[in-house]
Amino acid sequence: MLQRFYQPILILPLVLMLSGCFATPGVRYDESLVQNLNQVSVETLTFFASIKDGTQAEKFIERKQHYFRLLGQYEGLEIQATSRPYTKPDSLDRVSQSSTPTQLPSVTALQNIYKTLLHMKQTDQQQGLTKTEVAVYKLQTRTYLDQIITFEQHLKPY
Repeated sequence: MLQRFYQPILILPLVLMLSGCFATPGVRYDESLVQNLNQVSVETLTFFASIKDGTQAEKFIERKQHYFRLLGQYEGLEIQATSRPYTKPDSLDRVSQSSTPTQLPSVTALQNIYKTLLHMKQTDQQQGLTKTEVAVYKLQTRTYLDQIITFEQHLKPY
């Protein structure tokens, strides 16, 4: 009889401990961030569609403002994603005490999109872009966009 009483008491801490292992960082879903991200991703993919056959450096001036607009939007999204308040679980605190800095996956992906577009702009300005180069930059950007959207949608409350 006593054993039946203690068995649930022993299982409860185990269940509570294991449920903490699957917790995500206390990051809040930001609907405005997702809306802005959706808007800029459409603009980015529209820009890629407009140059899908490659570019010429001599006509870079025609695309210059598109690059500046996209770079500014991604930098703004990075600031918006970085400034979002969140609480780190204890496991991330231990990691951050090491030499490896930690940040949200969407912030890292936004930074990588910015770097990709900046490199693409510089290459376009210097020598133009071949059809293959445009396809590679587009694929890289789409991969990062997929990572951001997947992470942010995971945060959305049901």
